Amino acid sequence: MKLLVKKKAEVAQKRLKETMSTLHYRKYSSRLERIAYIVYDNVVRLVDGVKYGEISKKSLKHAVKAIINGRPIAKVCHPTIISGEKEKQFLEEVTIKSRSGTSLTLRKARDQMENIINDSEEGGEKEEKKKKTVTLRTVHAFIKCHPELKPSLPKQVDINRLAASCQKVLKPWLAQLQALHDENKYPEELIFNVDESSLRIPTSSRGVVVHLVDEQAGFKKTAERIPNATLVAGIAADGFSLPSIVLWPSATQQKELTSLLTPVLDNWPNTNGRMDKTAFKKYALTVLLPAIIDRRKRILK
Repeated sequence: MKLLVKKKAEVAQKRLKETMSTLHYRKYSSRLERIAYIVYDNVVRLVDGVKYGEISKKSLKHAVKAIINGRPIAKVCHPTIISGEKEKQFLEEVTIKSRSGTSLTLRKARDQMENIINDSEEGGEKEEKKKKTVTLRTVHAFIKCHPELKPSLPKQVDINRLAASCQKVLKPWLAQLQALHDENKYPEELIFNVDESSLRIPTSSRGVVVHLVDEQAGFKKTAERIPNATLVAGIAADGFSLPSIVLWPSATQQKELTSLLTPVLDNWPNTNGRMDKTAFKKYALTVLLPAIIDRRKRILK
């Protein structure tokens, strides 16, 4: 009996291996997805699919169930708590929030999912039902089952800076900049853009937001400035790049960072790790203006 079972298993494994290499299933890049479709097509049993690779029975069962329900398969796909119209409604709300630039945190996504699940239908007397609760783990599982969604850490901006990033503040400055450009007709070699990027953001899971894969994570307001290091980069419109500067939150040069220093990357000790008046003046006098003056001389020649 044992020999017969072993022989059947070997035959099934051979059949599975041959089927996986066929053109019909090679279009599925994920091994889990490929085996799930083969099991779904009744080529082999689920137990034979589990034995073939390092795939748990639970993951394979969930993947096959996803195919049956017409849902995409993720690497780890747990049964979703909502499906059908409620699932579409939740995805639509996430899409609207994501495209409007709103940071939809996991907790807010959980609350929305809870509201959709517990939303009773109109008509007749409403029966009192026990309110269903949704955990953050459920939201994570839902995201894993939907490749179009992604959890990310948003860019954190303090309230004062976020308030200044509005049309009322930026429009007059941009108008003056456009007027200068129209009057002087600057060549591409003399049009520079200097920007800064945060290098350190807390990795606490509380800050994770849900958004579409093709959209940005958005911003998150903070009451106070968080510990930070800043990368300052400048580039001209013709593609010429200035040496980059790292503003590190330290009063002195850190020995650990000396190995990173190159002609195109320098580290400046800075008490708060952010661009301030002193740091910008030093950057303008030692990096930006010398590059502009040098390029202007070359153009005049």
